[in-house]
Amino acid sequence: MVTRVLPLCLAILIGFSANAQEQVPVTIVELAELTMEESPVIQRNQLTIRGARGQYSIQKGVFDYRLFSSATFSQDYQTLFEQDVRRELTNGKLNTQGMVSSVGFIKNFRSGLNANLSANYGNGLDNYPINRFSENVGPNVNDHSFSSSLTLIQPLLKGRGKTVAAALERSAILDLESTKRSVVFSNSAEIYEFAAAYWQYAFAFHSAVVYQENEARVRRVLEITKDLVAGDKKPKGDLAQVRADLANQERLSSVARQSVISARLNLARAIGLSEEESRQIGNPLDDFPTISESGYSSSIDLQVLRALAHENRKDIQANSLTQQANEAQVQMAENEKRPQLDLTGGLNYGGMSLGNGWDQALASLTQNQGKTMGFEIGLSFEFPVNNNRAQGVYIQSLAIQKNQEIVNKNLERNIDLNVSIAVNEIINTVSILEKSEESLTYYQETFKNEQEKFYNGLSTLLNLILLQERLTFAQLEFIRAKRQFAVAIVNLRYQTGTLILSNQVNNSNSMITRDLFYTLPKF
Repeated sequence: MVTRVLPLCLAILIGFSANAQEQVPVTIVELAELTMEESPVIQRNQLTIRGARGQYSIQKGVFDYRLFSSATFSQDYQTLFEQDVRRELTNGKLNTQGMVSSVGFIKNFRSGLNANLSANYGNGLDNYPINRFSENVGPNVNDHSFSSSLTLIQPLLKGRGKTVAAALERSAILDLESTKRSVVFSNSAEIYEFAAAYWQYAFAFHSAVVYQENEARVRRVLEITKDLVAGDKKPKGDLAQVRADLANQERLSSVARQSVISARLNLARAIGLSEEESRQIGNPLDDFPTISESGYSSSIDLQVLRALAHENRKDIQANSLTQQANEAQVQMAENEKRPQLDLTGGLNYGGMSLGNGWDQALASLTQNQGKTMGFEIGLSFEFPVNNNRAQGVYIQSLAIQKNQEIVNKNLERNIDLNVSIAVNEIINTVSILEKSEESLTYYQETFKNEQEKFYNGLSTLLNLILLQERLTFAQLEFIRAKRQFAVAIVNLRYQTGTLILSNQVNNSNSMITRDLFYTLPKF
């Protein structure tokens, strides 16, 4: 992205010295790309995606394999009672050592099944020479034991099935996708605000040019008046009137220059720049879009544009995904009202061996003597008598779902209204633009004729000043009409969801083009 941004963007991103005051002319595409990089709102939007992705990871983690292991070593020293028959064989003290270790994993499946597989090994020895079979084998002989088990728990009512067991995971996936689309729409709103600020800056800049041109016209009138007064063709009092008009035009030019500064600061605010960085923003290079360039047609189809909005608006898509997430929550909450009936099954295998050495330790796993095998199967049932909590959660989930349905319908209704308003605005601004251009053309011709009449002594100074003011007003109104038309184009694209392209959620895949600000969406 940064490699595509022109010198202004690089200067702002890299930094500049305190004395650097040189401004860089800018285009709307350059600044739109910079907005995608620098806007605090867009940066915060990216963090909401990270948060939603983290929530999905949490819910996905419920189905992770959970490995566990442990190892415990113990040693005990016991002084035996005088009546204990083991005193003679242990010198009155019984020393015992033991070690127990285990390893295994637990896994929750999306069907609701829970599996627990574990293996345990233990050995113990003491200084008592008689083993458990009353044989004198000598002290400190290892007693090995091995056991393994697999336990499965399958819910048959509450918690059964992927729809319920994985409901929170599915809800988190839908929320993540909803957040991505919400971010696209929110970014689109930021680009719309930026574009409106850019066209206001262009309007202020071109208005200042008009005031400067008008000031120059008054200066020319002053020079003409001086020549006419010197030739006794005009009274000397006309000079005071012209000088008063010039002072007023100089005042208006100063106000216009201040408006340019204010508009530039507001543009910097929309982009996400500081006051110091805003000083680098130079004159706007882009002129306002023309009617022919925009692709405007008098046969504009409102229904087609409404359909386009329903297809492209990311907030509609986001709300639809949120609705699906809520439905998954309702299904889970409804399942929670059911009784708990679990089918439990398990297998176990183990063995024992006596003697020192690794061969005896491993024998506890393989030898037939001391081997144990078994299985178990069972049912557990739990019936919630009042079940107030589950019922309350279900009511809340259902209310959230119904509320989202209302939100979705209201959003679509408002979008239809906003598209209608945007279309009417386009139609009206086109008419205003055409009439203001026509008016300007006539005033330019009229003022030119009036100047010649004044120079030849056939018109009064008052008429010339009046037509000059009307010409200035016509020029400003024409610029204002062009700005309104430019903003109307961006607004219609925003309302139809075509201001930011599909799946454009961050600056890494941004596709800001000039057409987004100069052409109407295809209809």
